[in-house]
Amino acid sequence: MHLLVTIDTEEEFDWQQPFSSQHQSVRAIDQLPRLQRLFDALGVLPTYVVDYPVATTPSSVRVLRELLEQGRCEVGAHLHPWVNPPLEEVVSAPHSYLCNLSLALQQQKLVQLTEAIEQNLQVHPRTFKAGRYGLDFRLLPTLQELGYCVDTSVLAYTDIREDAGPDFSRYGSEPFWLGEAGQRLREPRSTSLLEVPCTVGFTRRPFAWSSGVYRLASRSHLRLLRLRGILWRTGMLRRVVLSPEGFATGDLLRLVDCLHRERSSTLNVTLHSPSVEPGNTPYVRTEAELEVLLERLRRTLQHALELGAQPVTMQQLSQVWTSAEVQECRARQ
Repeated sequence: MHLLVTIDTEEEFDWQQPFSSQHQSVRAIDQLPRLQRLFDALGVLPTYVVDYPVATTPSSVRVLRELLEQGRCEVGAHLHPWVNPPLEEVVSAPHSYLCNLSLALQQQKLVQLTEAIEQNLQVHPRTFKAGRYGLDFRLLPTLQELGYCVDTSVLAYTDIREDAGPDFSRYGSEPFWLGEAGQRLREPRSTSLLEVPCTVGFTRRPFAWSSGVYRLASRSHLRLLRLRGILWRTGMLRRVVLSPEGFATGDLLRLVDCLHRERSSTLNVTLHSPSVEPGNTPYVRTEAELEVLLERLRRTLQHALELGAQPVTMQQLSQVWTSAEVQECRARQ
């Protein structure tokens, strides 16, 4: 089992307020070394997927370049449309999902983000994550042309269509070769990328059964019965994102145990960089809450390591998947 950590490395903004292109502060990036020390102590190399404000602000560039030069992390790209030029669209909640923009505008934004990372961080990003998980599968050929080989935009077992986002409810947490029509491929193609979903699972096995029950409870005509809330409060079935943001330590450890028993090949732990500074996200409002979040993250990673998980970066995992031996093995499945 491989263990990855993906940090959405981004500007601070009020999650409860309308989106605005004026939100450019990256003050929280100064606190990344504190988070990095936690990873160093556990032997974990995180992947920081950085967005345009982070890639173009001198202070945040200095922090990340130092970590890169010391070989303590990997850097990828994270596209928040509302702060990523060219800003030709009307900034709105639907347009915060990349998939709701024209393909031509998506491509222009991606090129500018990629160039900013290359010029300022002096590294070519090969991992991509769409902001708010708003991946448009049509963008895959462009990603491949620009040298990307991994996408990590899929939020497993999750349907965001009610908020104008994509539907990932039928994708699990296992990596797979992703085609430009959103299909799972048995082997890579010229326009495919390795998809490494954000790990989501359930506290009850098997996940295929749990996912079906969760989708049923989420249907609009049943939502009035508040079945999801009942399932959660009773502990009968809980959908858990493998993130220290908004989930209790006990649920995260149970999810890791379930994934281990399911023989999952990959754990992808995720969080947002603004949470490393109190007051930026709903998850961390005080220094005490930050300490709780960091300890929750440490315990989750430590538990995975004790179960035998091997820490890797996105690019290291990509190399494993592209090896001839692994391809041959998966082709026989």
